[in-house]
Amino acid sequence: MTDLVDFVIDAHGGFDRFNSFSTLQADLVQGGVLWALKGQPTVLEHAHVQIDLKREHVSH
Repeated sequence: MTDLVDFVIDAHGGFDRFNSFSTLQADLVQGGVLWALKGQPTVLEHAHVQIDLKREHVSH
C-alpha cells in the first residue's frame, strides 16, 4: 500500500507541493429532496467551505 501512496503523492507534485498550500476554499451548490422533506429546502443550497489543510479543520 505504501508504494501506491508514494506513487499518488509523487504524481501530484510530492510533499513539498502539498506543504506549499495551507487552505482550500470551495463554493458548493447542493440540492435534492432530503432538506425539502425536513422543511428546509434552501438551508445548504449555496455554501462556502474553507478547509485548513494543516489543522484538518473545515468551516462553512
